[in-house]
Amino acid sequence: MPATARRMPYEDIWNPPLISVDRYLKDEEKREQKHEYFDGLILAMAGANEKHEIAAGNLFAVLHGHLRGKKCRVFKSDMKLKVLTDDKTVFYYPDIMVTCSSKDKHELYKEHPTLIIEVASSEWKRDYYEKLAAFLPIASLKEYVVVWPNPKKPSVTIFRPETGLKPAEVHRKGSFTLQSVKLTMNVADIYAA
Repeated sequence: MPATARRMPYEDIWNPPLISVDRYLKDEEKREQKHEYFDGLILAMAGANEKHEIAAGNLFAVLHGHLRGKKCRVFKSDMKLKVLTDDKTVFYYPDIMVTCSSKDKHELYKEHPTLIIEVASSEWKRDYYEKLAAFLPIASLKEYVVVWPNPKKPSVTIFRPETGLKPAEVHRKGSFTLQSVKLTMNVADIYAA
């Protein structure tokens, strides 16, 4: 009788099973913790701190009020963004996402954002590098904004597809305009508790 090969516990860490997009979407609806999806792999998301939540909440509130009654819709961090990169499917949970496309009808995710805002987290390099590279090629995207959540070092960095990986604007005080949604706001308002 041949010996049965036994799988070592560490092999699952290095070779996790891949899951389909349909399975991810179905399972994600039931989970308490959110997960991002990278072409078959799922990664648990870290929680946010108070400064992050204040900044994201203030941005959402201002955008929601500004866009109410218009064709654009704003979503907070519970709505997924589906991105196709190099024939790979990726799902992110942007902190703030605005879509103005009539094509964005799926209830679980959006694919045609006009504006994406990330409030930087402890994994800020992902916001500035990985997500920037993934988001800029999206045809519908007009602006990608990264906000530093610390009110002692305020920073709003705006990227636009025409400027590529280099910031179009960086604001540390005063006002700035989100051209994609025709909204001018003050940097200080992001951090108001």
